[in-house]
Amino acid sequence: MRNVLFYLLICFASMNGTAMPFTIQGKIEGLIPGDTLSFERIIMPEFKLDFTFDVIVEQSNEFIYSSSHEHIGYYMMSYKPVSGKVTASDKRGLALLVKDDTTCLIGATDQIYYCNLEGGLYDNERLQEALRLEIFLGKERSGLMKLTEEARAAKDAINEKEYRDKFNSFHSEHREDFQRLSRLYDDFHEKFPSSEHTIVDALQMVMSAPFDTSLSKYEKMNEDAQNSYFGKLLKQEIDKMSVLLPGNDAPDFHLTAMDGREISLKDCAGSYVLIYHWGLCPGSFQREKDVLDLYNRYKDRLIVVGITDRIEYIKETYNSTKPEDKLMDIEMKPVLESMLAHPWFDAEKTGNNDKIETDYAFAGLPYFVFISPDGKIMARDYHEAFYVAKNKMESEFGK
Repeated sequence: MRNVLFYLLICFASMNGTAMPFTIQGKIEGLIPGDTLSFERIIMPEFKLDFTFDVIVEQSNEFIYSSSHEHIGYYMMSYKPVSGKVTASDKRGLALLVKDDTTCLIGATDQIYYCNLEGGLYDNERLQEALRLEIFLGKERSGLMKLTEEARAAKDAINEKEYRDKFNSFHSEHREDFQRLSRLYDDFHEKFPSSEHTIVDALQMVMSAPFDTSLSKYEKMNEDAQNSYFGKLLKQEIDKMSVLLPGNDAPDFHLTAMDGREISLKDCAGSYVLIYHWGLCPGSFQREKDVLDLYNRYKDRLIVVGITDRIEYIKETYNSTKPEDKLMDIEMKPVLESMLAHPWFDAEKTGNNDKIETDYAFAGLPYFVFISPDGKIMARDYHEAFYVAKNKMESEFGK
């Protein structure tokens, strides 16, 4: 039924002269007839996924799919082998940008989410140089996850720990490589400010990048790029981010805790407020003790408001964690125990509570918003906003 609706939409677009034909072609070793490649449209900037079409493999090691879309498409491809056995990977799928040409995927099923992308919008040597390094690093890290899963299945605790530790420390161990990768992408964006890739990358980073950086990228784009589908989305998000700049009024919020308690920004008038978006991530594990210390020292003058996905996730992780388990040299069990007993107001992102994530444009985990007693945004960022809050409390009320 979903495929039927998709084709009806294509026919409607064709009748109105807005259809953009495209082809996706794959040469992927290991594909067998009956395997499914599922393509979902990536809705920006939230990065939500919306099913678009499936490709059923008919010939071994290859596939081809041609259709039309209303505008340039940003898709996430996921692999569903007919055997049902999926190789462990550190990625949820392969993201690809498709316009009106043939886009080629070249690789193998054991690391299908790190296929080489060629043709179409990927026909650019500077972009390819960055992609080659990114794919190389991705395959190395994904391989460590595969080894971890294999060791776990074999009940080999020693090797499982070794591979898991290497996986968790991969970015720090390859810091210079990732710095080079960042420079390569920066160079591409500078040389091709109106590229579809530059626009989409700016859109993906608009909530976390400095406001001036996003605005500068948009202003360097030509008129066609600014008026494109993703260009218009980028401008909309930049306008939203401008409302959240330091000095502006903080959006009101209304949260309900699991025990029924409620809190709003109006309830906090006269006190400093630190909104803390936290969860099961390395950054939250690193910051847990710091936030707890800050709260205990200034709880009469500082209101901490926590927001997370599901407390049940924390409980499940706590129950399955061994006393010796560590994350980036941090003992996990005590941190998880602390998370389950936060002394401040904590709410889950359920029901109307999830509105705060949109209103404040949380860019990830952990994320902080520091608000003055008169309701003005003082800082909004990852770790840096926490230090703005810490320094302000110490300078005004003493250490």
